Amino acid sequence: MLKLKKGALVAERTIKPFVMKYNTGGSSSLEFAIMPLLALIVMNMCFCGCSCDVIEMPIFQANEYLFETHKDKGKERWEILAWAIREIICDVGGLIKCDTSLKEKLTYEEHMQMNPKYPSPYVEKQPETTEIDEEKVLK
Repeated sequence: MLKLKKGALVAERTIKPFVMKYNTGGSSSLEFAIMPLLALIVMNMCFCGCSCDVIEMPIFQANEYLFETHKDKGKERWEILAWAIREIICDVGGLIKCDTSLKEKLTYEEHMQMNPKYPSPYVEKQPETTEIDEEKVLK
């Protein structure tokens, strides 16, 4: 699960979290993450036997105890609230947290789509030219 954004959390309003877990029967793969969104949506709609479990959680209202006890989780109050909600959703839904930055995700996507401007960040660059000693090769 991605980190939550500032938006609605700044107001510290009451929140009713939901978890939606999709059961695709093994028809989903990580390679689908690099597809254009529209193609991914159409492809997912074509899967037969795909279901979604919805887990409805109790209403969550932040209080001063949360902010004081977990002040190490963020600089601002909304960051602490975002951390708490994300923890609850991941624990209840059995979801894995993803802390990869958007910049890293976009670089990975461009690399997977074989964009020459984005070489693999995981492979050292090869030298442009290689000199071959013909005498050693011919012996």
